[in-house]
Amino acid sequence: MNQLKMDSVNARAELTDQLLKIETIEATGRELNGKASGTIAIRNPIVQSSLNISGQVTPTPAIMKSLADIFPVSAVVDGNASSPEIPFKISGTLEIPGFSLR
Repeated sequence: MNQLKMDSVNARAELTDQLLKIETIEATGRELNGKASGTIAIRNPIVQSSLNISGQVTPTPAIMKSLADIFPVSAVVDGNASSPEIPFKISGTLEIPGFSLR
């Protein structure tokens, strides 16, 4: 899997006093669906803006099988086997973002 193609991405956000509050962002695609929320504190320069975003993705069974060949998916999955959700968190800055599962 080299890339994920999303069919639609919808977001609701509000910018107030250099803080972008992401109320919701939802994405749907053939391989997975996902949703997230959080904040981006806008800094100058922009690459130093800090990220605090969390959400979950729900992969298709085919993607789950592919992922299982790479790492122990059961260690990060929430929900039931027919509709597994994988929680994630994005932190750090735009320049050096951090990504973690769970």
